[in-house]
Amino acid sequence: MSILFEQAHPVHRFMRATGATAPMSWLSARVMHRLDKGVHRITAGRTTFAGIVTGLPVVMLTTTGARSGQPRTWPLLGLRDGDRIVVVASNYGQRNHPAWYHNLRANPIASVAVDGAATQMLAEEARGDERDRLWRAGLRVYPGWAAYERRAAPRRIPVSFSPHGSDDLSTVGRKVGEEQRGASTSCAIVRRSAGGNASRSGVAVVDGVGGVSTTCGQGRTAP
Repeated sequence: MSILFEQAHPVHRFMRATGATAPMSWLSARVMHRLDKGVHRITAGRTTFAGIVTGLPVVMLTTTGARSGQPRTWPLLGLRDGDRIVVVASNYGQRNHPAWYHNLRANPIASVAVDGAATQMLAEEARGDERDRLWRAGLRVYPGWAAYERRAAPRRIPVSFSPHGSDDLSTVGRKVGEEQRGASTSCAIVRRSAGGNASRSGVAVVDGVGGVSTTCGQGRTAP
């Protein structure tokens, strides 16, 4: 469960507030993904470095490289929205889109590990009121996204979801990928799959405040 900013421990509130500053964002963008992956391995997937110091829930998103075709894993802040998880491709306020976002547009089938348990997901973009609601809810947990949004302007942060039912996941993935490559927005919500099928719940991907990079490579934590 995501702990709201005002309900967090004072130390966690301090780390969430200072983490959005330009100097801390510059440093975190270069080292946090390594720290998160290391702690994630040591704790058998139970937590990450960012989770310890900020109290924020970090998930591991594994996509297929748009260019390489190889699996790429990214530590991302994951916020609960019912049975979905919202992730934000902020890249600390940088203006370029994240590599994992480009990967999802090329192939929206992904895996998300929460508390060490991985689930296959399907990503698709959300728009309108749904996007705005999730973004406002995210700011209550991590207000730093507002600072990222200002630094990354003029990009806007869209949110997505998968409306598909019991279609075969690979078929739906190809269909959604084609739709997303033709869309102008920059994000996706991902839904859980059960038994290889897409369901009506999953992971929302919020983007627009920045990305990791447009090249496929080592993932970075993206608050």
